[in-house]
Amino acid sequence: MRLCGAILWCVLVAAGPARAASTDGADRAIESTRVKTAAGIVSGIPGDVTVYRGIRFAAPPIDARRWAPPQPVGPWPGVYAADKFGPACVQPPSARETSEDCLFLNVWVPKHRAGEKLPVMVWAYGGGFVNGAGSDARFDGAALARRGVVLVSFNYRLGTLGFFAHPALSRESADHTSGNYGLLDLFAALQWVQHNVAAFGGDPKRVTAFGQSSGAMLLSNALISPRAKGLFQQVILESGGQFREYHHLAVAEALGARLGDIAPLRAMDPKALPTLPSLEGSPFPRPLFAPKMSGPIADGVIVPDEQRNAYEGGRFLKMPAMLGNNRDEGSYVTRRYPVHTLADYRKYLEAPAVFGAQAVEALRLYPAASDAEVPAAVAQSFGDAQYNYGTRGVARAMAAAGEPVYRYLFTRKASGTGPGPNHGDEVPYVFNTLASQPGTYDDADRALANTMADAWVRFAKTGNPNGGALPAWPRFDASADAYLEFGDTVHVGSGYRNAALDFIGEEQARPTSAP
Repeated sequence: MRLCGAILWCVLVAAGPARAASTDGADRAIESTRVKTAAGIVSGIPGDVTVYRGIRFAAPPIDARRWAPPQPVGPWPGVYAADKFGPACVQPPSARETSEDCLFLNVWVPKHRAGEKLPVMVWAYGGGFVNGAGSDARFDGAALARRGVVLVSFNYRLGTLGFFAHPALSRESADHTSGNYGLLDLFAALQWVQHNVAAFGGDPKRVTAFGQSSGAMLLSNALISPRAKGLFQQVILESGGQFREYHHLAVAEALGARLGDIAPLRAMDPKALPTLPSLEGSPFPRPLFAPKMSGPIADGVIVPDEQRNAYEGGRFLKMPAMLGNNRDEGSYVTRRYPVHTLADYRKYLEAPAVFGAQAVEALRLYPAASDAEVPAAVAQSFGDAQYNYGTRGVARAMAAAGEPVYRYLFTRKASGTGPGPNHGDEVPYVFNTLASQPGTYDDADRALANTMADAWVRFAKTGNPNGGALPAWPRFDASADAYLEFGDTVHVGSGYRNAALDFIGEEQARPTSAP
């Protein structure tokens, strides 16, 4: 079998037997959920929102298809009972069921009139490119679907299986590249939506892709990839790590080659595969401006260039965008840093992997007057470098291209008194799934979740989140740098951390050495 390059689907790969759906009289409600997709008929779980769980959108990426672009699935015989989430992709041990055979998606469909074409929202989860699943309870799509959208979540390959480049893999590829398999899974899921969502009542011409953290990074890479043209029309980026430096293909291949030859690696148990970070150990301090080991690769084909170069050069897909950050993006990582005193902090800032010769200016922008203030200062510098700067950069590029852009800042602490809000804390507000999450939420939290879910859906429907109980949310432009704050109150602000972000931009522009 010849494997196709990128996402050019040239062969059909059988998915194996369909899960049988019951057909006796007691299951008429399930029968009424049947939908014909390009690969076969599926049945879902009936309700005020019909749920389809665990639909294959690509063939199992196993055996010869390990480290290959996703291949199409189907056809299957009979009716596929989409009543159980598929396993998550292989990742570090957790409570999730995981498997290399993981390319499944889930669909939530509200009640709607026959022939109605609803806007579609496609969710990409976060997890640092090493964790996560579309089946996470935080991402239950029912509350958003009830507002009048078809909601889709999906899995994409992670870690060594999702972002592993190797000279032998590049030689196998029709595009002479390797490493961006998780990103290609995103494209395959979006292609599935284009080919199939109309059968579920969705409009393939009104697709909003939205994601958080590494999911948002996937989407911001899709925006600079020619392979994504036409797959979605709007985007929402929540706390993405935009503008980070990437490994280029030659460096990524050299790192991958250190894991060994491809044939024995393909024969290994997927859960026993070595990981790229293990090559370098866990250096401290974590470099602020060097590429991540696991994540997209600037291969010149799938990802044509560094994000900052592409956006500042105007080389991206133009579309309405909504994007933002949480107030405390950094402490979820830096809380374990051995930086506790003012003396520790000065050594940290002076480290070549952090600010080096610019440590004095960094101390001015991230001050700490006592040992007690050190953790927050470290976290803020990390959050600005990894998240806040890139968000502002993408917003400015999109706005300069004439697109409607809406920027937000999430500042609400759970019950008004908890920690944070940390990286990812906005997600159950957006999905209005607070009830499924540990922790204490009060009526103000629940009201804010309703407000945010409404705004996200209005954007999906119209390209403009304004309406309902929101104060006027201004379109973003670089002169005002306006944003809408979702916190104890909802109000407009401007110029969020601009002095510090200007400094981060200068630091990111300095050359870094490859690992």
